[in-house]
Amino acid sequence: MPHRYLICLAIVVPVVLSGQTRQLEHVEVRCPSVLGIGIKTENPFCDIQIQRDPSLGVIVVFPDHIGEATLSFNLHNRHTYSEEEERGGRAYAQYLSTIAVATMEGQILAKSVVLSEFRSAFDLIDRITGG
Repeated sequence: MPHRYLICLAIVVPVVLSGQTRQLEHVEVRCPSVLGIGIKTENPFCDIQIQRDPSLGVIVVFPDHIGEATLSFNLHNRHTYSEEEERGGRAYAQYLSTIAVATMEGQILAKSVVLSEFRSAFDLIDRITGG
């Protein structure tokens, strides 16, 4: 079943620069809406609503470099759960979301999917602080 939201773990986004040396660099990540900070990881999570306008998604600003660059990031579906439903054995949920990596002009560079299943609190990647 399609889900309307994705969470992008955006604290560590390494860029591998091609050439004679490989160098990892953290890049600037512009999150349209910060969902909260992970309690375990202390990483910020971006809340990304599904839409087609690249300017409304997560924007990654690459540093100046020579050659190709590789972008890596973590992607998770957002899940809100009820402890009462979990205790009653009614907490199962499955989420399938798609993502496109695009230029600001809308040219699709890559597509991928994330499939998540929830049965208990042990299936959560992290919990976030805040409302």
